[in-house]
Amino acid sequence: KDMKKTGADPLSQYANLIKTAVVIATTALMMSALQYFKTDQQRIAYVYVDDVIAEYHAMQDADSRWKIQESKHKQELDKFTIDIQEKIEWLQEHKKKLTENELLDKQYEIMDMERIHQHSQQKSYKELDSIKNSWLVPIYEEVNQYIKTYSQNNGYDYVLGNVGNGNIMYGNHTHDITLEVIDGINVAYNIENLKN
Repeated sequence: KDMKKTGADPLSQYANLIKTAVVIATTALMMSALQYFKTDQQRIAYVYVDDVIAEYHAMQDADSRWKIQESKHKQELDKFTIDIQEKIEWLQEHKKKLTENELLDKQYEIMDMERIHQHSQQKSYKELDSIKNSWLVPIYEEVNQYIKTYSQNNGYDYVLGNVGNGNIMYGNHTHDITLEVIDGINVAYNIENLKN
């Protein structure tokens, strides 16, 4: 009789309580989400690392030094090639005057020189690769460290690096900090060079 007077049965009251709880939970969740997005937006940028490395004066200096080394190695190998060629030409001119044993000796001598030349060539390539790597590794480390420091000093939460074919399919150009990084790292490099 009392339930009929109030106009509500237990099931309706229970359903109303569930609805109220769902509304409260949904509101709390929305408020929490709004609070999360209300915080300052994270600062994100991207940089084309290959461009930085290509334009970095340290890399350009290392490339120039490496070309000088490569040229020296090439000159030595070319000189050896000329020596072999001269031996071959001499043998062609004088082979009729040589005995069979002398001819064989000269041919073996040329073959030995060609083997030495091939070995020297392989050794030269390995040395050049070793020199190049010894110069490149510190440069890549410097670039990585500079980008990290630049990002921290300029308040970025994330800086994405695009290397080689890259993995940034699209980025608003206003978030591209490549030129700033190139300018900054070159200024730092030039100042350091002036000190030395």
